Amino acid sequence: FSRCGLNYIVVEADPGFMGGSVSHEFMVPSEIGEDLIVVCASCKYAASKEVAEVNKEFKVQGSRFKGEELEEIKEVKTPGVTTIEKVSQLLNVPPEKMVKTLVYKADGKPVAVLVRGDHDVNEAKLKRRLRCEKLELADEKTIEDVTGGPLGFSGPVGLAGIMLLADNAVAELSNFVTGANKKDLHLLNVNPERDFKIGQQADLRYITEKDVCPRCGQAIELKFAIEVGHTFKLGTKYSKALGAGYIDEKGSQQPIIMGCYGIGVNRIAAAAIEQSNDENGIIWPEAISPFKAVIIPVNSADKRLTESAERIYADLQAKGIEVLLDDRDERAGIKFKDADLIGFPFQVVVSDRHIQEGKVELKKRKSGE
Repeated sequence: FSRCGLNYIVVEADPGFMGGSVSHEFMVPSEIGEDLIVVCASCKYAASKEVAEVNKEFKVQGSRFKGEELEEIKEVKTPGVTTIEKVSQLLNVPPEKMVKTLVYKADGKPVAVLVRGDHDVNEAKLKRRLRCEKLELADEKTIEDVTGGPLGFSGPVGLAGIMLLADNAVAELSNFVTGANKKDLHLLNVNPERDFKIGQQADLRYITEKDVCPRCGQAIELKFAIEVGHTFKLGTKYSKALGAGYIDEKGSQQPIIMGCYGIGVNRIAAAAIEQSNDENGIIWPEAISPFKAVIIPVNSADKRLTESAERIYADLQAKGIEVLLDDRDERAGIKFKDADLIGFPFQVVVSDRHIQEGKVELKKRKSGE
């Protein structure tokens, strides 16, 4: 990727279906990237959004205020209001003082997950925590069966016979708002331990820019990026399943330790263009440019210029340099414009003014020099 001229970041990643213990993605920062990565400028921690940790040792915005009195739990009417944003407006309570209750099916078994109103469940973390093969949001009927109330009004108070997991940030809250497991009702001043019991507490959410680096506690940045490569330490997951082994120096049978990688060849080209361009067009990195140079005779009707251009073209090809000859019967301005647009690293300009001195003009596309 360095040789391809890419500015890239290696980030900790989720192995996903491939499995294994350790995985890294090679990410090219770009505003049009389809992935979000987390980067710390202080300690160089970098991770994909799916695996970026939220360290509970570092307090973040919205933590419980020390000495806050636990207030009496109350039901409040919220007719037809189900989203965090709308409930927040109706009750005049900030999202960070609200808790969402989401019901999932983990290998077909319902579980309830609590996250703060301004946070989102990280399903990759949740799946790893539950050690399940299949994880999906529950359908409306399952939600009604589990909570006794309709979709949009779920809450932890009164839930029974279901595993209840809470993100670490929820355990830091007090006097928060949740659904009441009844149509058109929410609860005010809900508190863990007093009003409901948390079964398991863990880091179950996506990191946000309000959080800090899980390694050093400094500020982090979320960036869009294009994935161009992925490496996996597979360990013995596949070799054990396939019976792929070897005999060690002691004569014992051992499973082969495996790893693999994937490279997005077409993504490299796309990422290079996204990173390397200007208002005039592409600026190809030399190593992956379709042609290293374009030869431009400024006047195709001038036989002396075209002959010189063709001789230079043949000489460069003989030296193994990939080069293109623009012998179109077009104005010089059009040729220059197209050369900039396509992005050849070098332009060899053959003009009457210079050819009389046995010279050509060599222009670098990247600097314009």
